[in-house]
Amino acid sequence: MKKNAFKQRIVKFILILFIFSLNTSYFAKAESSNSTTDKKIISLNEQGEASTSLFNENDGLWAPGIEKDKSFYLQNNSTDNCTLNKINFKISLIDAEGNIINSSSDIYKNFNNVMNATLECNGKTLFNGKLSDLLNTDMNFKNDITINGKNKIKTYLKLSMNTDADSSLQNLVGIIDISFVFTSLDGSSLVNSLVKTGSIIDTKVLIISGIIFIAIGSFVVIRRKPLITDKS
Repeated sequence: MKKNAFKQRIVKFILILFIFSLNTSYFAKAESSNSTTDKKIISLNEQGEASTSLFNENDGLWAPGIEKDKSFYLQNNSTDNCTLNKINFKISLIDAEGNIINSSSDIYKNFNNVMNATLECNGKTLFNGKLSDLLNTDMNFKNDITINGKNKIKTYLKLSMNTDADSSLQNLVGIIDISFVFTSLDGSSLVNSLVKTGSIIDTKVLIISGIIFIAIGSFVVIRRKPLITDKS
């Protein structure tokens, strides 16, 4: 009976340690993700590209004097250091009835002309001027902005409408599609260096759990090993 009770205690102890290891990993990841709870995190894909949409109908309608801004992080999950090569912008306008405004219309062109834009990346101001100029600017870079491996950088975009904007430009929704193109500093692809994210159990946790199991197993074997008595 004593041996069975001892075995049960060992099994319970192992289960408690294993559950504790999983919880430690879970809360560590939760803390990491919640450190920027009010910021969107966008990861580079295997081609070094990242894209997102900003300023939708949930951000309200545009009117003269209105100012809006968005912050987000660009995440490099690879082990390579990356440099920013290019940024692409596209804007879609929707009126109060939900109709998409044609990009060749006067309303579309006038909207872009009365909008001001400021773009910052990693603390550097990359653009500050009219939205129309931003959309028509070929934003190519050369080693100005880098993201080190396993790191992220903050990006900030602010839009504002002139106070003297025409009333025909009110009550519009402007959705900004922004995309980034990065390459590794040596020009190679990021495919082989990208790591898989979102796994349930972290590798370090598995290693720690394995060490715990080995230690407990050794303890059990030693405990069960019969004593050798001298019969001579």
